[in-house]
Order: sequence, then structure tokens, then C-alpha cells
Amino acid sequence: MRYRSWISAAVETSATAAGRPVLPHRRTGGQESGSARGCATNRNLEEEIENGTFRQDLFYRINVVNIYLPPLRERRVDIESLVNFFLEYYNRKYNARAHGLSHELMQPCRSTTGRATFVNSRT
Repeated sequence: MRYRSWISAAVETSATAAGRPVLPHRRTGGQESGSARGCATNRNLEEEIENGTFRQDLFYRINVVNIYLPPLRERRVDIESLVNFFLEYYNRKYNARAHGLSHELMQPCRSTTGRATFVNSRT
């Protein structure tokens, strides 16, 4: 329920900034879910609208709050945290005792220059 007021304020601000009138929101049936929805894409939707491959009205409905998340290849420092998170998650889920990755194996992920190259040492 608290998300509803935040989203309503964001929609109102967005519409006002774009010079569009703010229309009242009415439910047309069903039960209130109390959830927010999100959309994600790797495409530039403004270019897609110009090319005629994406509907402009739909863009304005979903373009309320933009969050840019760079690709993981540009955020290498996050890889170790993600590995540890998923290792703990699946250890709990499957009642396993898998250990963390060695410092040597994680070193290419910590590198900020070049691409990480993993070599199979069991040849």
C-alpha cells in the first residue's frame, strides 16, 4: 500500500513535467494487489519509438522511474559478492556444504583491466 502513493506521486510528477494532464486513477475490478511492477530492457526505447518499432503511449505508461544498472562486465567488484550470495543461497536450499571459491580463482574477477580469462588447470 505504501508503494501506491510513491508510484502515484512519480506518475503525477512525470505527467506534469511532460505537460500532460494528470487523470484520476480508478480501479475497474479485481482485488488490490499492493505490488509494483517493473520493466527492463537493453534497448534504447526512445530510438525504437522514432523507428516505429515501439509504441509511444506504452513508453509513457512504463517510463515512470528509470534506473540504469551497468552490465556486470563493468562492475567486476560485484562478482565476488554475487558468487558468495548464490553459494550461501544454494547451500541453504539444498542443505549442502559447498565452500567458497579460492582466492586464486576469484583473482581474474577482481582484475579491473582487460578481460577475465579462466584456465582449466585439470588438463
